[in-house]
Amino acid sequence: MELGVFLAFSSAMIGQQITSPAIPNLAGYLAAHPWDVQKKGPLIVLTPNEVTAKTGSGGLIAFGRKEFRVGSLTAIAPSEMVLIDDELKELPNLYEGLPRLDKIVYLMSLLDAGQWKTACSVGIGLTDLRQDQRAVYKSILPSTFSYENYVWGDRGGLVHPPGDQPQTVTLTSDEEAGVRLCFSKHVGLGVRTTDGARTNVAPQPADWQKPGGPALLRKDVAMEDRTTLFGVQIRKVVDNRLKPSNLDTKLKSLNRPISLAPKMTIDEICRLASAASGLRLMADVRIGSLTVETVGQSARAGDVLQALALCVTGSYRKVGDITILTSDLEGIGTKRLRLAFWKWDVEMGNLQRKREWGQAIRANGGARNIAFKEELLPLNDAMAQFMETDRNSARGTTMPASELPSQWQQVLTKGQTRLSQEGMNIRTDIVEPTESVSWNFVLPDGRSLLPEGADIGQLNSLLPRNAGTPGPPAIGPVKPIPIRSGAGTALVFKTDEPSVAAGLPALAQTHGFEEIWLQTWDSKCLAALIDSASRGHTSVRLVVKPWELPKGIASADPDVTLLGNTASQATHLQEQTQYWQTAQSNTGRSPSEVGDSMGPGDPVRQAIWKGLMDLAGTPGLAGTVLLQTEPPGYEPTVSDEMYAPEELMFAGDLGYTRALRSRFLAAHGVDPVDFVDRRLRFGHLDLSLPMFGDPSLMPARMTDAIEESNGFDKQWLALRSEANRSAVAELVSRVPGAVCIQQRPMVQDRPQDRGFAIVPWQIGSELPTTLLPPNEQESSVSGDGYWVWPLGFPIEKTAAYRISQNLSRHIQRHPLFRLAVDMSSVPQAELARQLDAWFQRE
Repeated sequence: MELGVFLAFSSAMIGQQITSPAIPNLAGYLAAHPWDVQKKGPLIVLTPNEVTAKTGSGGLIAFGRKEFRVGSLTAIAPSEMVLIDDELKELPNLYEGLPRLDKIVYLMSLLDAGQWKTACSVGIGLTDLRQDQRAVYKSILPSTFSYENYVWGDRGGLVHPPGDQPQTVTLTSDEEAGVRLCFSKHVGLGVRTTDGARTNVAPQPADWQKPGGPALLRKDVAMEDRTTLFGVQIRKVVDNRLKPSNLDTKLKSLNRPISLAPKMTIDEICRLASAASGLRLMADVRIGSLTVETVGQSARAGDVLQALALCVTGSYRKVGDITILTSDLEGIGTKRLRLAFWKWDVEMGNLQRKREWGQAIRANGGARNIAFKEELLPLNDAMAQFMETDRNSARGTTMPASELPSQWQQVLTKGQTRLSQEGMNIRTDIVEPTESVSWNFVLPDGRSLLPEGADIGQLNSLLPRNAGTPGPPAIGPVKPIPIRSGAGTALVFKTDEPSVAAGLPALAQTHGFEEIWLQTWDSKCLAALIDSASRGHTSVRLVVKPWELPKGIASADPDVTLLGNTASQATHLQEQTQYWQTAQSNTGRSPSEVGDSMGPGDPVRQAIWKGLMDLAGTPGLAGTVLLQTEPPGYEPTVSDEMYAPEELMFAGDLGYTRALRSRFLAAHGVDPVDFVDRRLRFGHLDLSLPMFGDPSLMPARMTDAIEESNGFDKQWLALRSEANRSAVAELVSRVPGAVCIQQRPMVQDRPQDRGFAIVPWQIGSELPTTLLPPNEQESSVSGDGYWVWPLGFPIEKTAAYRISQNLSRHIQRHPLFRLAVDMSSVPQAELARQLDAWFQRE
């Protein structure tokens, strides 16, 4: 009998039922059914000892497996595979994916005056609603309604009640139809920190609940549809088949046979196939150590590799000169980010609907019916009068804390103690009582469950606006800003046209600029500028953006994001989102023109840098300014607290070059495009993939404990950051003359689309870095440094007004600071007109 025959099965036995408890797994089933290797050829099966029966069906189907014929051999592989569809060809249903809280706000916008009174007293239910409202209400109810019985403990915690009361109760469908929804309000104390920031303290259950009192808490066990987002099916289970692959298993080099052992790992098989074919093959670290059991002495290398792909429901991806057996061609991380970006952008699109719902709620006035729950801490006349007055006045007023009743003063004292332990000091002389709106379910018997989740919002936001309440400031035209003489203000521009460069000094001097910083790759253009500037009093510096590719030069290994976008494509993607467009208007963000870039390992880098150093040695230059030396994605660390949506940030992170990915893959056995950032959230959606976990959660060395080691994702960040830093350090050491460098962020926590500091650099010094946010960087610029202010093109009217106001304030606040206005993205034909629009003529 052939070695390993105990692992085989006979195709004639597939229809037999598995009824014997003596067959605990696939290995036991296969041992009971001999495989005739002489007639059927070699057999390959993955981890049969770990595959247990899932159904009482007969044969392999009970184990979720089937037989696949692959060339000269047979593979026993999963009968189905999971696909995560990130092509998103279906149009989203914008109401389907709303969070429960948003659906409640939608329902509130549909209520009439009588329904508001009901909802704010006994609670509103299906029988109180119109037909169109019932559909909304049903979507708010969980598909399975369970709650837990608790009582309040001595210190405000929850404990299960004594006796035989059921700890968990699940309502029938008829009972759930009688559940009601109730709105109420509660009070918190807005407080000021000693440095002027705002925060809140609120009563804790121990402050107002009596020990032993009932507390019913809904248990979120409802398993809603976990395969769709906004009505679009994302997770699909389909018949197992070969996925698209970068490896042609029919190559002649893969015709050579490889030896089979009864038990082998996937890593071992890949090494044998590499030796036989001359290809550089490897397995993803998540599957490389899995055991493959075989029948037969040898098989064609290409057939074995194809069989392995079926067994792990994976594919072969080429990264540099490495071909890796992994989940798919795109990468798990790539798919997740594409989905997250799509989901976030759809949610941003819902903001307009939410604003419309808020307007309907305020116009109706029904929120005036929202009342306090009886068991909360009592208010005195001073608090009630303050909140009534505050509703009709501008925000920001306070009342003396001494006017609070004693119980509320205790709340303030406890809040002060808790916040001080967190390193935050608050003022205890003034407070701002605020009313917030919460919601809870009411059972058919009238008992109320505890309020759920986050508050709906502050009561003021749901009430009609007072006629005297000031609205947002009017948007006026941009008024030209005066540039202070002698301030050394610089105009930053980009051109390779000598005639355009020669005209810059006259334009600059007309508007008060005393320096010109020029980005160019053309020596004649730079010489023309220096010659023209020498006839006046304008100094010239060369701008070097080390990673930007000159026009006409293609990169052999372009720097791209996780989504595969170049820098310019990523910027365009971000600036097309509703979030960015809203932020542009609200905060005065300037659009930017970003050129495509090369990575640290690009073969063309040294030639481009040599050309830039030759330009930096041009006689007549006052110095060189290095900008954007650390593109987004190359920061040494990533903050857990982002000051912009993570989806927007991650979609712009560069560093996913083939060279860097291949280098990391060779060292760690995993491709960085498979890393999943844990901050991306998908709610109920199940994105799990059999065989392939999340490598960012794995330890740096497989023998380390997870809690004692940085994950692979952190090592990937460190690799990118160091590759960038060391290359820039080598470049700057070669720059002749005076050098100024943009400070490099040490942590990624916000987009790099605002102003930034430029500081002088001396040979032998470390590259300048900063941990400060932009507003603090702006105030820390020394006398020898500059603050760079970007002015892109075109700028929307409201954004232009905001930018003008911000720039004017900057000049007023920092009269001694030197300023550089970056108009590199303004078209040459528009420069004179834009200078006249933004800055006064002298």
